[in-house]
Amino acid sequence: KLLMIYLLVLVLVAILTYVLRYIWRLSIFGTSQKLGQILRTYLYKKYTVMSAIFYQNRRTGDLMAHATNDIRAVQNAAGAGILMIADSLITGGTVVITMAVTVS
Repeated sequence: KLLMIYLLVLVLVAILTYVLRYIWRLSIFGTSQKLGQILRTYLYKKYTVMSAIFYQNRRTGDLMAHATNDIRAVQNAAGAGILMIADSLITGGTVVITMAVTVS
């Protein structure tokens, strides 16, 4: 009977974890998408006020790389990187606390 209670608690915790992670991921990745949009808008505004000499001294490919690859890297770090760090800390902390409480 005690084993069934532990099994039920384990299943409920797994379902709760799944639901919370889903909501959390939507929130974090949504925020990182907004960050990417803000950075692209800022970069576009900056590019539109630069002089012609600026564009003569720099290659178009380098400027496009900043607008695509670099902003995407920041966006990935803000989304997946933060999610991975927080997920590891929360999961690790939960495991340590559970072990401290249940193991005699």
